[in-house]
Amino acid sequence: LPDPARDTAATARSLTVTLPTEVVRPLLTSAPAALNTGPDELMLAALALAAHRRQQRADGTAPVSLLVDLEGHGRDADPTGALDVSRTVGWFTTQYPARFDLRGLDLTAAWHGGPALADLARRVRDGLAALPERAGYGLLRHLDPAAGAELAALPQPPVLFNYLGRFPAADGGPWTPAPESGALRADTPPDMPAEHCLQIDVLVREEPGSAELTAVWTWPQALLSEPEAAALAEDWGRALRLLADCSAPAPRLNPADSAPAPRLTPGDSALASRLTPADSALASRLTPADCPLVPLDRIRLDRLMDAHPGLTEVLPLSPLQEGLFFHASYDEQTIDAYTGQLVLDLRGPLDLPALRQSLHALLRRHDALRAGFTDHGLTEPVQIVLAEVDAPLDVADLSGLGADEQRTALEELLTEDRLRRFDLARPPLVRFTLVRLGEREHRLVMTNHHILWDGWSAAVLLKELLADYASRAGHTPWTPEPAASFRSYLEWHARQDRAAAAAAWQGALDGLEEPTLLGGTGLNRVGVLPERTVVELDAGLTARLTARARAAGVTLSSVVQGCWAILLGRFTGRDDVVFGGTVSGRTPDLPGIENMVGLLINTLPVRFRIREDEPLIEALARFQDAQTPLLDHQHLGLAEIQRDSGLGTLFDTAVAFENYPVDEETLSGSAAGLRLAGVLGTDATHYTVNLVVLPGERLCLHLDHRPDMLDPSTARGMAEALRRLLTAAAEQPALAVAEVELLSDEERHRVLREWNDTAHPVPEGTLVDLFERQAARAPHRTATVFEEETLTYRELDARADRLAERLRARGAGPEGIVAVALHRSTEMVVALLAVLKSGAAYLPVDPGLPADRVGYILADAAPALLITTSATAAVLPDEPAVPRLLVDEGDEGDAVDAVAAPPRPVGSSPAYVIYTSGSTGRPKGVVVAHDAIVNRLAWMQAAYRLDDTDRVLQKTPFGFDVSVWEFFWPLLEGATLVVARPDGHKDPVYLARTIQEQRITTVHFVPSMLAAFLEEPSAAGCRSLRRVVCSGEALSEQVANRFHELLGVPLHNLYGPTEAAVDVTSWECRPGPGPVPIGRPIWNTRLYVLDAALRPVPVGVTGELYLAGAGLARGYLGRPALTAERFPADPFGPPGARMYRTGDLARWRPDGAVEYLGRTDDQVKIHGFRIELGEIDTVLAQVPGIARSAVIVREDSPGERRLVGYAVPEPGVPCDPDAVRADLARTLPDYMVPAVVVVDDLPLTPNG
Repeated sequence: LPDPARDTAATARSLTVTLPTEVVRPLLTSAPAALNTGPDELMLAALALAAHRRQQRADGTAPVSLLVDLEGHGRDADPTGALDVSRTVGWFTTQYPARFDLRGLDLTAAWHGGPALADLARRVRDGLAALPERAGYGLLRHLDPAAGAELAALPQPPVLFNYLGRFPAADGGPWTPAPESGALRADTPPDMPAEHCLQIDVLVREEPGSAELTAVWTWPQALLSEPEAAALAEDWGRALRLLADCSAPAPRLNPADSAPAPRLTPGDSALASRLTPADSALASRLTPADCPLVPLDRIRLDRLMDAHPGLTEVLPLSPLQEGLFFHASYDEQTIDAYTGQLVLDLRGPLDLPALRQSLHALLRRHDALRAGFTDHGLTEPVQIVLAEVDAPLDVADLSGLGADEQRTALEELLTEDRLRRFDLARPPLVRFTLVRLGEREHRLVMTNHHILWDGWSAAVLLKELLADYASRAGHTPWTPEPAASFRSYLEWHARQDRAAAAAAWQGALDGLEEPTLLGGTGLNRVGVLPERTVVELDAGLTARLTARARAAGVTLSSVVQGCWAILLGRFTGRDDVVFGGTVSGRTPDLPGIENMVGLLINTLPVRFRIREDEPLIEALARFQDAQTPLLDHQHLGLAEIQRDSGLGTLFDTAVAFENYPVDEETLSGSAAGLRLAGVLGTDATHYTVNLVVLPGERLCLHLDHRPDMLDPSTARGMAEALRRLLTAAAEQPALAVAEVELLSDEERHRVLREWNDTAHPVPEGTLVDLFERQAARAPHRTATVFEEETLTYRELDARADRLAERLRARGAGPEGIVAVALHRSTEMVVALLAVLKSGAAYLPVDPGLPADRVGYILADAAPALLITTSATAAVLPDEPAVPRLLVDEGDEGDAVDAVAAPPRPVGSSPAYVIYTSGSTGRPKGVVVAHDAIVNRLAWMQAAYRLDDTDRVLQKTPFGFDVSVWEFFWPLLEGATLVVARPDGHKDPVYLARTIQEQRITTVHFVPSMLAAFLEEPSAAGCRSLRRVVCSGEALSEQVANRFHELLGVPLHNLYGPTEAAVDVTSWECRPGPGPVPIGRPIWNTRLYVLDAALRPVPVGVTGELYLAGAGLARGYLGRPALTAERFPADPFGPPGARMYRTGDLARWRPDGAVEYLGRTDDQVKIHGFRIELGEIDTVLAQVPGIARSAVIVREDSPGERRLVGYAVPEPGVPCDPDAVRADLARTLPDYMVPAVVVVDDLPLTPNG
């Protein structure tokens, strides 16, 4: 290293190397292009070669690295480009070290040119590209004491290289460099210490038609002799000539080592090596520095180049391309929803060779059309751009077919072509088919993957294709402007402020609680092509709508999108909705953006909070205002936005406003006799609905929808509802949002009247009346069977009468309640009939319930009497002190005076009271009258026709209302009631044996138990069955189809809450795919599917299910406020009618059946029991030592639902899950006791 006392400017020596135009021009242009480098990188590569030659001469070895200091002007130090210092006076010079690793390079071979020389150039270029921020070195070295000391201790570069750049010729300005200046150098004080052993300052001067490179070599004389410096400079010049001639087309020559060196004064000749074509291909291999936009190392890049010959660029994906790549890769065996088609209707004579050439020219002109996409062996997907690809064109001749056959064949061809997937890793991802329909009529089908281009690009391609074809076919010149590279857009995108955009989107979505999904889950797997429903507004309505929007300061796009948001709110029952909005992505500050081809569009969340009382036009203006703050942040990818939201997929509908700069007059003009008569495009989408808006004299709306997610009739309903919304915006802008009617009069009549036309006469009488009539008709027929005990109708009636007398003697009567706490047996059947005969309502009390729960039910219901047995009474709580009647201890003391006509219940009298789970932590009693249950049983008999040969199995716990029809339907119709043993309903083996031994014809299962029963091998032998009824849970199509395969008898799916008489809908299941609906309303029952404002929702739209009619319960026992809340007035029924709010989500099907879709609250059904998760959570939170808790339903395996409670203990308090369960079991019944998991904390959403 220089000695600062000895090696000063006064001891410096220098020489000047010059290279002429024939060397400099290729060194600045063709050689960097061939080697994918810059001129300064070639100069450093030449320096490495010269250093290699010097060390070989010295000791015969090769250097392992080259360490140099690089000096720059520093005015490009800001990587963002935000600071323009090109006209600022100051000292911005940067100086930083660079070490170039030369290991593994054959530098001796590099002196002969060829691949070894190209490898060296790439190695130097990669070394420069790997350097960190260059301005930062000086800051650390000189301004940070700690870092400066550490950097000073490292080896210091012996050489300083300073490429000053290119200086053009003077253009007559006031300042001109003096000819004798030689270089831009400052005078240096003689005593200034030298910092380097060698300093090289290089500049290029350009004159018209010439360019000269001047390099000044300066060194302290004590460190380097003049011959040594001259030899080094000569070798550097020779190496530059080798590099400059890399792209020369002359045949390859092998130069001798004795080839003339460049002169130390301007010279004019040297012998250089040249690259063969094969060597040129090697020299053009990409290096990581060629791909600054993607994180690739050399190994992965080489693999890409080997896998994709002709690779010229590796680029990242635009935000939407990332999404499309995911969807295309998600399931490669299904339909790729993003395969699109553009069909051109061509009329006139067609020149096929000219068309082929024009299609090829399109792909050659636009790099985006030569791209493929892969993530094989990579951490993230990239797009690979090839130098050349074919434009595949198939020709199909349908001209010999008749008109109808031709139309069918064309449709089949288009469908088959669209179903054929692209391999994204094998460009081109576009193919063409020319269909000949006649001598002067053709269709050109352009099929592409949407990942290549957007709608705007399609318009550009179409314009260029017709212009190029006209030029070729008509032999007329056409000179298009240079195409803007898609890479420039990706570079622009990489420079954007992602952090600011992420913050803006997080703010926009703050407080959003759930996504807006019209079609539910399953978005990523596409099984069918989308279908299209078209809505077109007439010219007059379009004009009025446009004028109304203009007057309100709202764009037509905002009007359509705002109306779509309101429509989504109605169709999903939400007032805070999100959908996808497509933006063009064509930022105006990017040159050539208007004619760029690629996928620049982006789909982003559009959120709108709907206010029902707001005037429609004001809502649309507010919608537009809400989007304005996000205009500068539309470059962020949807995946990142959704990830930050914490909600996953935010939407499954999108709106695209197609407003492309298309000159229709130009497109429809003749191109060498060929005329474009029409264009038919099919958009690609994986969304449930993709609304494409086409502005014009008549506003046209294409509602593209997935038929596997949204049936066509619902899609048509949506389209017509959108038409009504837009009409209201044009003609009734001051109308409140809530008052805009989306249903037509015909649709409203259908869902309120036609599908609820269930009026039917019902036999008069109560359950008691109907049973006694049946007992009188067939007194000797077998009524009940329990194990070995059998009763005839006469015997059952007599035993019930005797017990009824005892009950009346103890105070039972109409409007009263008698509790029954018995295990399943003949005595249970007798007791229930006896309570009804006494005029009272029976209250089932399961003896197996926790004592706390039994005590609460008895205290809340305040029954006049409790029927039980001695053994059962021993396990019942002493409080409250309800009088007990023990059926196994005789009737002493119960005698009463004979009453000629004891009071009997009437139709409005309560028949039973069943307690069901309550969200407050305590169950609530539901009171059902005789009229309601008689209506239900009369319908069931008319629908399923029991007779005296039927045997019905009673296996449902009597605290579950399904047991009501199991008990009384057979006894009202003369059939036999077979009573299962206690807890027998849980044992599939026992049930199968009982069905076979007792020749059961009718049985009920909750779906989960039916699934378990079908797994029992002996179930297949239950051939006596005539019908099976399911209810209590959602019945899956898998269980229904398995049932039909195994048993093949009618399967009926019924639905009804406890607040109605057992069931209110029915559906006979049929084998086949598709969800099992809950069906249609039974006799004298009405179903309403309403939104939050109690408006009927359209067919196919999710709403809350309300019930009305004869089957409703009287209400909740002793809870008038809750009854009024859950049983509001029926706005669609006769005066005084009520309806029940079920809390269930449902929708009408086009055939008038209803599908159950879930709950609006935390209520669930497990094994047929209705459970309020809030009730369990309330009890769990009261367990000593529990700080916080949450209860959910898990379904880790399909059909296997179970309760899980998560408990966070108080600090320092031990928490044993088994102990917590035991505590819960003292209050909750077994079916409500969850598995308990102890956790440190409960997870929170981003919104808390």
